[in-house]
Amino acid sequence: TTTMGGKSYVISLFDTAGQEEYIHLRALSYVNSDVFLLCFSVAMPESLRDAQDKWIAEIRHYSPNTPIILVGTQIDLRDEPPPPPPPQKPRSGSRRESYKTTKAPVFISTKEGAYVATKLNLDSYVECSSVTEAGITRLREAAIESGLRKVDPDDNGCHCACSVV
Repeated sequence: TTTMGGKSYVISLFDTAGQEEYIHLRALSYVNSDVFLLCFSVAMPESLRDAQDKWIAEIRHYSPNTPIILVGTQIDLRDEPPPPPPPQKPRSGSRRESYKTTKAPVFISTKEGAYVATKLNLDSYVECSSVTEAGITRLREAAIESGLRKVDPDDNGCHCACSVV
């Protein structure tokens, strides 16, 4: 239960399986959702590409009028120092040591996440961390605000679900 503006709201989250063989099960959860939280890790740029290339189209296919919030997760990882490079052994037959360069982690910035949300005409962009709980309250509030704005002529006033993709 989350309180906002003096009112209490119950938020039910449904995490759906991403594998292709579960498309029919996911589609069932899409129908009654009031808001979609489309999550990706800011520490894994490929997860944002998946959100753009796969998940947006699928959600809009099954639930075209439902708000989508793009959620950047694992923001706590931005503050961690990069791991040290592994120790290198000298090359065989060479006096010089071989030094491999370790790539620094690439993170999706807040600005990049917001840009993608705007470009794809999503409801909003929110970042959070389950480790530090940073942004969790804002995410709950954004989900409630988006769910309350959803207008469905067949809606009986019951706002039932928030799907996490």
